[in-house]
Parts: sequence; C-alpha cells; structure tokens
Amino acid sequence: MKKKLKFCLSVLAVLIFFSSCDENEIHKASTVENDPMLMIGEVVNRKASQQELQSIPEPDANTYRIGCALSDDVQCGEASSEAAYYIENCSVYPKSWPPSGDVTQFYKGFSFYMDSDDDVSMDIYEDDLQDHVDEIIASTGSVSYIDAQIIYWPCSKGYNAAVILYTVYK
Repeated sequence: MKKKLKFCLSVLAVLIFFSSCDENEIHKASTVENDPMLMIGEVVNRKASQQELQSIPEPDANTYRIGCALSDDVQCGEASSEAAYYIENCSVYPKSWPPSGDVTQFYKGFSFYMDSDDDVSMDIYEDDLQDHVDEIIASTGSVSYIDAQIIYWPCSKGYNAAVILYTVYK
C-alpha cells in the first residue's frame, strides 16, 4: 500500500513538474492585456500599408485652423472622441509630404478630472494634448499626419488617467 501511495505521489509530482510553466510569464502577459496603463511610454516602429498611405489626408498650405478648440463641460464618454478629433485636426506641427511609409506609434498617458455631474472641462486640456504632439515632433521631426486613438478612457468622478495611442506617419 505504501508503494502504491509513493508511486501515485511520484507520478503526481512528475505531472505537476511537466505541466507547470513560468508563473511570471503568465502574470506579465495577462497584466499587459488587462492593464492598458502599462503601455504608457511604449514606442513601436513599423511600415505603413499601402491602404494606410492612401488614406492619409494631404496637408493644406495653410493648415492652421481658426476657432479650433476643445469644448468645456463635455460628457465624459464624448470627451474621448473630442480629444482624438482635436489631436488629428487642431494640433499644430510641421507637416511634410509625401509620407515615407515609416510609422511610429507612441502610447501616452493623459490625466483629466470628471466633475460631479459627469462632465469634463476639455478646454483646459488643450495645452496638454499639444504638449504630447510637441514631444512627438521633437523626437521625429516633421510628419505627414498624426492619428489619435483613445485606448483607455475611464469615466469615474474625480481624477482619471487615460491612454492615447498616437500613430505618426512620417
């Protein structure tokens, strides 16, 4: 009986040993998927597809837009799309044409405050979004186009931290 018990425990130990994996790898992979805040600061380089290159709007000679500003008191859910629109259409940066096909993606953190009636005063964050663009231009030089996607935008009363993906077409 003792031999059977020892044999069963030995088999169980061998099965556990061979079926186990590095717990840190599992934790790291699931954490990045579950916590977009860990993407902040990441920079990814790649080549644009032909379809992407064709969809980039050609800049005008006078691209500075008069009256292009963020609104005040925007519902939190709508504030994310307003931020993306502002980055793509209102931020100021040197433009070059035609695009080379080089793409760099920047993951940036963005903090904002949602007040007690679920509004965000987006107009006070124009400089913060422009600062993101200025930081990107300082590292890349002139670009053909900057696309913005909101990766994470929580809507909790008080201070919130969001993640914005800037896709920069050189």
